[in-house]
Amino acid sequence: MGHGGRRNGAGRKKGSLSKRTQEIVAGAAAEGVSPLEFMLNVLRDPDKAFEDRFKAAIQAAPYMHPRLSQVDGTMHVKRDLADMSDQDLEDIAAGRSSYIAPQESGESEPDSLH
Repeated sequence: MGHGGRRNGAGRKKGSLSKRTQEIVAGAAAEGVSPLEFMLNVLRDPDKAFEDRFKAAIQAAPYMHPRLSQVDGTMHVKRDLADMSDQDLEDIAAGRSSYIAPQESGESEPDSLH
């Protein structure tokens, strides 16, 4: 029988809370106010100083509103060579063009955003 090392099924499961974390969560639930609720109470209290309310808003925001993900704004524009000027064609051939060549996937659909 081997000692040490990784064993299937051993240890705490991924995502499960440690005993200490479980105690903290249980204590917060027993008191009835979560840290987020506390921050929101400060934010909504008109008697609090603006600076305190502003700090509470900054701290609470990540829990209320997810961050926006980055969007790839690359466009693939398909143009017919007959519609391009001689200067456009020369620029493309010389690598001076901002023209983005269409992907060579054999697509027959109209212009698309990626």
